[in-house]
Amino acid sequence: MTFLSSLLLSAALSGGGAPTPPASLTARTWVLTEIAPGGRVRRVSGERPTLTVTSPNVTPPTATSQSGSLTVSGSTGCNTYRGPATLSGQRLKLSALATTRRGCAPAAARLENDFLTLLRGASHYRLSGQTLTVYAGGLSRLVFTAAPAAAPGGSMPTPPRTPATATPPAATPLTAAQLAGEWQLTRLREGGKAVNVPADALLTFTASGANTLRLSGSAGCNRLMGEATLGGANLTFGPLAGTRMFCEDMAAEQALTRMLRGTGQLAVSGNLLTWRGTGGELELTRRAAVTVAADLGGTYRLLSVSGTPADASRAVRLTFNAGQLGGFDGCNSFGGEYRLDKAGQLTADSLISTLRACPEQTDQPSLTALLGKAPMLRLSGQTLTLEAGGEQWVFEQE
Repeated sequence: MTFLSSLLLSAALSGGGAPTPPASLTARTWVLTEIAPGGRVRRVSGERPTLTVTSPNVTPPTATSQSGSLTVSGSTGCNTYRGPATLSGQRLKLSALATTRRGCAPAAARLENDFLTLLRGASHYRLSGQTLTVYAGGLSRLVFTAAPAAAPGGSMPTPPRTPATATPPAATPLTAAQLAGEWQLTRLREGGKAVNVPADALLTFTASGANTLRLSGSAGCNRLMGEATLGGANLTFGPLAGTRMFCEDMAAEQALTRMLRGTGQLAVSGNLLTWRGTGGELELTRRAAVTVAADLGGTYRLLSVSGTPADASRAVRLTFNAGQLGGFDGCNSFGGEYRLDKAGQLTADSLISTLRACPEQTDQPSLTALLGKAPMLRLSGQTLTLEAGGEQWVFEQE
């Protein structure tokens, strides 16, 4: 068995035996999409750091040893770097990295520093399909996505984009279940003009029926909520509600709010969703969900319950820490142990709660009651979702 075959086998086993083999570690250039120093997740946009892993050995290590000398190289988004590394099973260790010393803009310099710090502290990796995660101790990690194959001459091509004038994909009837999940807004055109989209612009669809959906999300400032209805390949948005904060740049949010009215043609091709209405066009990319228990550490603030915005005065929160679950349900504090299985089902054992009486909240949904129903949990970026008994609770990491 070759070295690359052993990597494919070990990654497939760690990913639960998925039918599609994962991408090779050394046969791709990896582009950074998320960085999490200390577990604080940031999505990466603009000039993204890259990672390429190559083996200088003429004879690859055997599958029995699963180890060998490697070279890592790439870009920090500003400078280039290169250095030796060793691999043993899923363990990855980097030695001294050499980098160029070009001056960088403040934001690029900050990203470069965080990226190199985590890369130098790498301890192990996980390879799952087109996603490579490099862990650097605790909750710190780097998440990469495989780039397309290099163009002739060795340069990495720019990911293809759908031109504004391209013919829409063929109209195909869709179901609400196909749209359920988180989608990152990657392109927005209004009145034939492109609108700059913030890196954290995100829309979440939740199926509330065979052809009905709840919508929540943000275009960089306020939280937006509403409903949508499917009719064949058409998606019709209902009235939107939202918070009313003022931000310096609200152009994308205002354009998105204007566009999410009425009916438009919807097309889904793999992880790409396109919606075209009379006012313009939206392009969104599906974000992969993560349900790894180690990724839960932190405190999460309630945003909405089944599409209804949370009462800000209640300050409902959940905190996860080393197998312990705690929080505040708007009236009482509670705590106890929890377990999360591979399917994402959360089980909270024997929660202990204070006993303060809150008669004014008797008609409010109960977080502790939801936890007692063993809800399904999804964690994607900084958004945590719990679902059970027809309820959907959406939290955001603080």
